[in-house]
Amino acid sequence: MKIKPVFLYIGAFLLLWSWPCFGMQPDIDAGRVDAFKADLVWAQSDGLREEIFLSTFKNGTWGKPVSVTDDNADNLHPAVDQTSSGIRWIAWTAIENGSYSILARSLRGEQLGEIKTISQELTMNIYPTVIVDSSDTVWIIWSGNAGNNDDIYYSRLVAGKWQPPRLLHPVNQVPDIQPFVFLNSNGMPLVQWQRFVDGSYREFESYWSGRAWSVPRLVETDDKVSLVIKDDTSRETEEMVLQQSDPEGMKNAQSEFLKIYQ
Repeated sequence: MKIKPVFLYIGAFLLLWSWPCFGMQPDIDAGRVDAFKADLVWAQSDGLREEIFLSTFKNGTWGKPVSVTDDNADNLHPAVDQTSSGIRWIAWTAIENGSYSILARSLRGEQLGEIKTISQELTMNIYPTVIVDSSDTVWIIWSGNAGNNDDIYYSRLVAGKWQPPRLLHPVNQVPDIQPFVFLNSNGMPLVQWQRFVDGSYREFESYWSGRAWSVPRLVETDDKVSLVIKDDTSRETEEMVLQQSDPEGMKNAQSEFLKIYQ
């Protein structure tokens, strides 16, 4: 089973890595594995369509998968994060009758909340990512298309309600795709994405100031070191979780997303 983006939360930092599979890492002290908690969300076919599942890694083992969706859509590209009180928010792309929607659902303990429609009006909605900031606000950021070029959109949960989709960056005439969100040093969302300029895709970023998004700036190669922390301790933490067996019933999975908490 191949894990794709791996999102690792340690203190105030996020780590992005990619590893080939479970069971291929060196033996690590099981007692240390027990100290970590993780959520894995993935898409898996039920024979007719793709559905979303979630399993929690706790005390060194994967829990029984939770069926997040069971409907007539093909559900793909899940992402997950949790609030300080342990409420998980899962977001994904739902494809049905040619329509691409961003949907989300909470999980409080074993209790699933109602499925919320985050964006359905745009021509295309795809690849959501979820993050909880230092004020416990939940954000969903994704690629959307209103009929011209792809752009980056966001919504956040305010007073228990999801805000309507809004453009993260100023209107432009070029494609903006593939958002990925971190928390910056102030605990606020910092989004990086690909923008097509001068004949190729370049990486841009913008952060939430507390009141608005900053003016997008081009990310130079040297800047990336401060945003993606790649230290040996973080790497070893990920190895400890990835070497464990797959969750029960997980097979032919795709669009896997792993979030590790400490």
